[in-house]
Amino acid sequence: MNSLSEQAQLNPQKKNRQITTPIRIGKDILEFLTGAMYVDPLVIYREYVQNAVDAIEEAQSAGLYKNGNEPTIEIFLDQKERSIRIRDNGIGVTARKFATRLSAIGGSEKRGKNKRGFRGVGRLSGLGYAQQVIFRSRASATAKTLVMTWDGRTLKDLLRRSDYDGALADAVKAVATVASEDSNNEPAHFFEVELRGVLRIKNDTLMNEQQVRFYLSQVVPVPFHTEFSFGARIDSFLNEFEEKSQYVLWLNDGKGAICRPHTNSFQFGKQGKDDFGELEFIKLSGIDGELDAVGWILHHSYYGALSRTTGLPGVRVRSGGIQVGSIDLLASMFPEPRFNSWCVGELHILNNKIVPNGRRDDFEENVHYQNLQGQFAPYAKRLTKLCREKSIVRNRLKNVNTEIEAAHSRMYLLNNRKTAIFMRDYVERSVQGSIRRLKSTIALDGLESTDRQLVAREVEVLTERLANALRGSIREHEVALSASKRQAYEEVLGLICELAPDANTAQQLVEKVTTRIIGASRTKS
Repeated sequence: MNSLSEQAQLNPQKKNRQITTPIRIGKDILEFLTGAMYVDPLVIYREYVQNAVDAIEEAQSAGLYKNGNEPTIEIFLDQKERSIRIRDNGIGVTARKFATRLSAIGGSEKRGKNKRGFRGVGRLSGLGYAQQVIFRSRASATAKTLVMTWDGRTLKDLLRRSDYDGALADAVKAVATVASEDSNNEPAHFFEVELRGVLRIKNDTLMNEQQVRFYLSQVVPVPFHTEFSFGARIDSFLNEFEEKSQYVLWLNDGKGAICRPHTNSFQFGKQGKDDFGELEFIKLSGIDGELDAVGWILHHSYYGALSRTTGLPGVRVRSGGIQVGSIDLLASMFPEPRFNSWCVGELHILNNKIVPNGRRDDFEENVHYQNLQGQFAPYAKRLTKLCREKSIVRNRLKNVNTEIEAAHSRMYLLNNRKTAIFMRDYVERSVQGSIRRLKSTIALDGLESTDRQLVAREVEVLTERLANALRGSIREHEVALSASKRQAYEEVLGLICELAPDANTAQQLVEKVTTRIIGASRTKS
């Protein structure tokens, strides 16, 4: 077979040339952008809040917040009308750019400007879940409020029609209209998106105020609760790197601003509550010597995987204050991925070369993202080791109380006249074994100081009680037994002590068994 260079020599007239025929972008691209692009319907809230934050930051740069006018984002859910309104008092869109910007698909002016949303597709996400999507805006120098309406029902009909041969631009013109209205009661500058006729998706998730509040508390840049003890320290650390992305977000005016889900204590299954006890900060270096990301980890007791209902589990990743991907985005970095859900923490991306992908469920693959993963891997390894050690300690502590109770319940046999000498020797060895195991528990890494002190105290009590019992031990009822019989009787009597419901029952059973053993031995002799 000829090589490519040989083929070129054999066919010198063959040259690559540009396509000259018209390139057709069909209507069906709208179906992908408005319905199939996002798996979770709640993502539309993230997309619209993300755009709101960008608009607010432009307004801040333009000096538009004066005389008590503060940046705010408001969300209103109208159950009766089945509508959603998301409004910000950001910079707004000028009349000159309004129609062009809001009808553009994949042509955002934000690209290359270090903005959160820069692909120009997220604003259409609501069309997959509502009968109409309406954009309203006013810039500070505009007298009128401009309105663009996208008709979702017309769009769905158009997408179903097999006889429609229009291109993408034709489809947009068929479903989108522009108008203007008086701005008498509107702010001087704002942007609003309204979804009308919201569809019932997944148990009406989009209209469920509790679910929406819970989702936004985790994903968008809202502040920590003022009562969260570690919040101020985290904010102060992030502020050093100009990660100041926190904005007031109201859901259904009058019902309280949304805060992050973190609290000093959190619910943990049957264990009741656990507390955050230590805050660790993270800095991850980039290829160019600067920082790729900074972050934090909140340490706790590591009883196990935290419930997703707490809004806490996982070391999560944020870019521009917006969460990227799910709580499991970094799970593969852990030697045992399950331990990611035992942890609570965040990484904040600083390097603008680490870019979220189109769906914002991961980052674009490049050497900078690979370096970030490599930089985080040692932390994930250490957290895995910590979780495993805590698990071992916890399992050992579960057995401590059983060990202590068993040792104390056997001690009475040393002073009981009816206990055979071989049984006394067994009890002594058994209690000494318990003391050794408790001492090994004290030496475990990861044991809390309070638990260490409690176990150490129990070792002292058992050691002292064993010494006193041996000093006053009554060594009667010597029984001549073979080694095999002695071992068998010890195992049986040991099981009685272990399985009896209480010490009195164990004592009575042991007395009956040893009496029969002694009697049988004497009769035989």
